[in-house]
Amino acid sequence: MKALSKICLTSTKSDEITKAQNLLKRLEKFEFVFLLVLHTFILESVNPVSKQLQSKDADLFKAHEWLKNASDKLSHFRNHFNDAYIVAVSVAQEWGVTCEFQNKRHRKVTKHFGEIAEDERLSDPLKYFETAVFYGTLDIVLSQLKTRFEGLNNIIKLFELLNPKFLATATDKELTDRAKKLVSEYPEDIELTFPSELQSFRIALKDDIKACSTIKDLANFLFIENYSLACSVPDVCTSFLLFLTLPVTVATAERSFSKLTLIKNYLRSTMSQERLVGLSVLSIESDIARSIDVKEVVKVFVAKNARRQQYINK
Repeated sequence: MKALSKICLTSTKSDEITKAQNLLKRLEKFEFVFLLVLHTFILESVNPVSKQLQSKDADLFKAHEWLKNASDKLSHFRNHFNDAYIVAVSVAQEWGVTCEFQNKRHRKVTKHFGEIAEDERLSDPLKYFETAVFYGTLDIVLSQLKTRFEGLNNIIKLFELLNPKFLATATDKELTDRAKKLVSEYPEDIELTFPSELQSFRIALKDDIKACSTIKDLANFLFIENYSLACSVPDVCTSFLLFLTLPVTVATAERSFSKLTLIKNYLRSTMSQERLVGLSVLSIESDIARSIDVKEVVKVFVAKNARRQQYINK
């Protein structure tokens, strides 16, 4: 607002002044202030979850918990319109904006006999904003959080039997039923003996299972600390590998694709596939590439090429 006001006062271009004045008028409306408060709360709830989902240590159970917390927070906020209104009023007063909604004239459509009056609008602008904008925006966000991650919730239910808390407290029947369901989903990877293997694994290491808090901790206990036991329960190991290799988000893949537009530009239009793949790997894994000792790599390369070694010695 300060920048636009400065343009209006100091600019010598009429078009620039007109655009600045129009933008300033929109920013000085109470609707804009309220929308700013609304979207700030939504982004403050969703953005930390988005960053956590992109971390290397994130797993599906953590992602499910973070998304549920964000959804619960937004659902709670949806039932407190008055609190959001108070915050918007305080911001508007600080900016010098009038704390009133503009009463816009709505278009009327002729209603014939027997039709529903779809064009009826709320006469109170505050009530209209609450119903159409506030509730409408939050309902869309909550609906997207539910539908977009429906597959994630199904995977969580499917692999819940590997969770140390469930594995330590579930009854034999519950564990067997869940194990059979997992076998039916992955018949080519897990054998029919998986339910009995899981039962034996729980009986043998029940105290150790209780000491673990996540599936990753339990997998590390089986694969690293007790590697000799892994060969006794191969299907249990396969189920852990299936869960731990399922991607939480596609953020890494999206970043990889975005690198292609930076590497293969119009100056490199004739680049071969092999070189494109090599440059892409170097760009995507830039942290690892920077840690490589180039001189040592050259020595290894020269050692495998006798004719080039003579050239370098000369």
